Amino acid sequence: MLPVNGGARENWPRAGLEAFAAGVPVVAQNDWDWKEMIEHGVTGFLGDCDEELAHHAATLAYDEDLRQTMIAAAREKLVNEFANPEVLAAAWVKLFESVTRSRRPAA
Repeated sequence: MLPVNGGARENWPRAGLEAFAAGVPVVAQNDWDWKEMIEHGVTGFLGDCDEELAHHAATLAYDEDLRQTMIAAAREKLVNEFANPEVLAAAWVKLFESVTRSRRPAA
């Protein structure tokens, strides 16, 4: 998947998570939240310009072993971190606790 979006800044693009789940490697712009979602060279590729994006896409097209390794790593990250109920619940609990602490009156 090559999600070049013309400058639209998307926060945690669902398309990236869907690609990870479907076994589709992602080559995205090295910008916005793609940098948080993709570990460059491990779970996908990030490029700073059109030429880098094209190079990474071609690399995946011609290197089947790398492509399969990257697909497996992205799916593992999705399952273990991005879609793991325990990890997600812990993050929400931490957020709620921080809000509750900040709202308590000082003694």
